[in-house]
Amino acid sequence: MSLPANIRINVRVPFPTYVQGVAFIGVNKANGIWSIVPDYRRLAPSIGIAPTQMVALQDSITGVWSYIPASSLSSGSASGSVTKRQWFEAVASLYNMNTLLSAVTANANNAAWIQFNAGAIVISGDPLSTLTQSVFALSGAQLAALFTLAATLSP
Repeated sequence: MSLPANIRINVRVPFPTYVQGVAFIGVNKANGIWSIVPDYRRLAPSIGIAPTQMVALQDSITGVWSYIPASSLSSGSASGSVTKRQWFEAVASLYNMNTLLSAVTANANNAAWIQFNAGAIVISGDPLSTLTQSVFALSGAQLAALFTLAATLSP
């Protein structure tokens, strides 16, 4: 019995000529490149928060999307504390961590520098959270959301 012949077929299958998004999904084409993009502003407002719901967050500068459980949202004030690792991961997921690193000047008298290098926890109002709020020009609600996100991450 002989081996089967090697057969090669090149088939050009074009993308459909008509593409349309549904609900909050948008479809764009620019220079031959298709983009499928969610637009959460098209969703209906929620009338209640269920424990299984997730909240999508988009950084308006970088365009990066992330999510947190809706049940973890607070009333707008940050409470409790998070580990420094949780804080750094939350900051890095929403903002440019290098911007924060650049703002921490190495000085033994700089409380934010000391906490950045030797601290174990971050609390609202401490030097590191205050520096973060200042560097990224965060409102109180945005800082609270950052603490909420950090609290959902693994310590």
